[in-house]
Amino acid sequence: MTVTPDATLEQLVLADPGLAAVFDRLGLDFCCHGDRTVAQACATAGVPVAEAIAAVEAAAGTADAADAGDW
Repeated sequence: MTVTPDATLEQLVLADPGLAAVFDRLGLDFCCHGDRTVAQACATAGVPVAEAIAAVEAAAGTADAADAGDW
């Protein structure tokens, strides 16, 4: 999965529910503020965009995604 700074958190979690755990670890609110872009969420949380994108891309489609539950 390729992630861009203008992708919304909601789009990413809908595509791969396992990413919810990644966003939780990074302190990015994908639930109430899922309409924010990765860049906006990172700015609010003080997380470098490149770090968040790398974490999402590394976790996308991994076993962690399967452990996220049945959405």
